[in-house]
Amino acid sequence: MEMIQPLLALICLLMGSESAPSGPAWAGWLGVALYLLLGWTITRAGVNRHLASEGGKSPYHPPVRVGIVHLALWVVLTFMTPWGPWIIATTGDVPFVSLLCGFLPYVAHRVIRCFAAWPAEAASWRTWTKREYVVFSVRVLALPVVPIVVLQGLRDVLLNVDAFAVWLFAYPDVLLPILMLTLLVVVFSIAPVLVRWILGARPLEAGPLRTRLDAYGERSGFRPSNILVWRTGNTVTNALFIGIIPLLRYVVLTDALMARLTDDQVEAVYAHEAGHGMRRHTQLYVVMAAGFLLVNTMFMTGIPVFALEALEGLGQEMAATIVQVLVVGMMVLLLAAFLFIGIGWLSRRFETEADLWAVSTLDKPESFASALEAVGLHLGILRTDRGGMRHFGIGTRIGLINRYRCEPEFRDGFDRLLRRCRLGVLGLLAVGAIGLACYTPGALAVGHARLAYVRGRDAENDSDPVTAATLFTNAITKARSAAVAHPAFARLASEQEAAALASLGDLHLKTGEYEQARGILDQMRARVREGDVLGEFNTDNLTVILDAVMEKPDVAAIRHLIRELDALVASREPDPRSVALTYSDLWLALRSAGETDRPRGAVDAYSAAARLLRAWFKNPDTPPSADALDAARRDLERNVFRQVLFDRAAPEALRALVSE
Repeated sequence: MEMIQPLLALICLLMGSESAPSGPAWAGWLGVALYLLLGWTITRAGVNRHLASEGGKSPYHPPVRVGIVHLALWVVLTFMTPWGPWIIATTGDVPFVSLLCGFLPYVAHRVIRCFAAWPAEAASWRTWTKREYVVFSVRVLALPVVPIVVLQGLRDVLLNVDAFAVWLFAYPDVLLPILMLTLLVVVFSIAPVLVRWILGARPLEAGPLRTRLDAYGERSGFRPSNILVWRTGNTVTNALFIGIIPLLRYVVLTDALMARLTDDQVEAVYAHEAGHGMRRHTQLYVVMAAGFLLVNTMFMTGIPVFALEALEGLGQEMAATIVQVLVVGMMVLLLAAFLFIGIGWLSRRFETEADLWAVSTLDKPESFASALEAVGLHLGILRTDRGGMRHFGIGTRIGLINRYRCEPEFRDGFDRLLRRCRLGVLGLLAVGAIGLACYTPGALAVGHARLAYVRGRDAENDSDPVTAATLFTNAITKARSAAVAHPAFARLASEQEAAALASLGDLHLKTGEYEQARGILDQMRARVREGDVLGEFNTDNLTVILDAVMEKPDVAAIRHLIRELDALVASREPDPRSVALTYSDLWLALRSAGETDRPRGAVDAYSAAARLLRAWFKNPDTPPSADALDAARRDLERNVFRQVLFDRAAPEALRALVSE
């Protein structure tokens, strides 16, 4: 649980950063402070009970239920406080940085728990210093976390590459799972290098033990890239196998394992790790992770598409609520299945299979049972009646080995179970791949329209209105074709069509083609679907701007639209730049009608013409700078409708400065 919990905590942070409520920074920091305080309080209470009951004869190992409580506190912090969103907003969502900063409270929580548990460690038979104990705990924490941080960081780096980001924006439901699968394989392939660096492990020196382990490898066919030693101050008796490709596969032995066990017992533990490698358990875990990733993608993308169509008669808000409940519920179920079935139930069977491999390949099979008992005794977990999440109890493991060797019926049944487990892992991957394949044609059809739309926006930003108009028209055509060819994607296609229509209408406004803009507006009114909030807003926005340009400004409608934009910003996460420009144009429309309403939203991101006008009204005695005038001139040259509104709203003196 000590290595699984950080992984779950990282997943919670990634999920919570997207769904946590926004709020003031102090609320996030208050949540962090309470989280750290409770970490200290709960741990110290458990340590005091441990010292009172056992007198410090063994190290303190908190019960599983305590670990669940700590994880639940982290879930509350990440999902119910603005910590995650605040970190992203503060760091600018910089790859690696935002994730690492967001995860710092969890690291601090673990360090505080170490200090709280130190009295039990100091009273036990372990001989390390407080610093060594804390450093060791942080390294164990980093072991499962660093590969996932690297995975997520590489993903974010790629998302910041403009050329790739455009394609990913157009085809997110197809390219993102492929990207994540690729990065998953890459990160797990280089994980041995990361783990070696995290643990500070060094190759096992030449000597009798190295010769013996190499001889076992020759005899059993197990040939890792190297055998490493993890220096733990002779406090941890354990070993692990890492690697999915032949060139990078390590067995890591701790110093205490080699110091406290006989060579026969060390070879037995090494044989167990060899069993993981020879039975390809690490590769199966990667396949299982890939399968869960694809199945999760299948549900996360499929539920909103298909469920919204099926629930359309219930109303937009009710349908959206039901879909959100289904999505969250499915995510929780998949996470629970991955944890309790994949990491729990399946892991225990794989551990047993590795035990059986060790016993079947050792010259002295009896040494394996004594090795298990020695490891459990030194770790302070020698309990025959109970195990952990990933291992059966030591007594149970020895009993299973004896049954397998002595009972043919049990042996056949266990072998059959393991074959089914492997088929189940492969089947999970197949289900996810088939789901993605079924979803792909419709997603690609909508993506073609989205790609044309994005390229149209780029052409518009590059001052190429002819190309932009062609691409927007192409996006509209492709969206309509996608809706016909793939009825299940009709809603997505319709939303993309509405976005392209809105951009085309806005482009006609900028070029002064008001009749064409009026025609686009008629199409938007005919195509907008009930409950399509953005489509309705875009239609109303084009209407009020057109009316203002044609000297028929509807002041009440403009103010109403500004309130609707306020609500959109509060309930969704629209593009901040687009929001600021929309506020800017609505404010210009009000000023052109003689109103004196104050600007709303991010005024510093307004259009150059609106910023110039606002600065003039705010400080009429301060002449505008040459840069501000030049920016406003370029803005008005590219936007005919803004020129019309600006000329009506600006005082004659300012218009004269701009026209110079």
